[in-house]
Amino acid sequence: MPTSRTPPRCSVPDCIKKAQSRQLCIAHGGGTRCRSQNCQKLAQSRGLCVAHGGGRRCAVNGCGKLSQSKGVCLAHGGGGIRCRNPDCPKLAQSGGFCVGHGGGQRCTIDGCSKLSQYKGLCLGHGGGRRCRVEDCRKFRQIRDLCKAHAKLQKIVPTSKALMSTEKLSNAEHTMSKLSISFLVHPLQ
Repeated sequence: MPTSRTPPRCSVPDCIKKAQSRQLCIAHGGGTRCRSQNCQKLAQSRGLCVAHGGGRRCAVNGCGKLSQSKGVCLAHGGGGIRCRNPDCPKLAQSGGFCVGHGGGQRCTIDGCSKLSQYKGLCLGHGGGRRCRVEDCRKFRQIRDLCKAHAKLQKIVPTSKALMSTEKLSNAEHTMSKLSISFLVHPLQ
């Protein structure tokens, strides 16, 4: 009599994902990584991630895009079912049409035609999931946090355009459009 074997779980505490290799899930470093220098993405084929040439490629000569189905990329007919609107190249959602032509699940509130986001409701009717920070009413965007709280927890990289401290100290001596004196005397 065959027994059902439970797949091994990731060895990281509180992680319930399936282990891929070295007793780790993909998120915690399991699986084969891309052999391209400094790349930590998961290898798809030939030891490379999709960005570095891994994965199946479109069979159409001269096309290097990733194959979706039938050996060809989305542009050459691969992928899922197309929108039933004859002039539309987009993929169909529920109902056989793309979102722009009426496909996809709609909000369940009478008279609302917006797309359903969560539990049958659109964002305007409370369908979006909220930030996990207490009393924050913004919508989740990154790891259960809104963008503002993700930045505070350094999940989102900060702008690379920030001034260095040297440039900032020099800027204090010049008149800025943001300084009080400029606002009081704009033409000086």
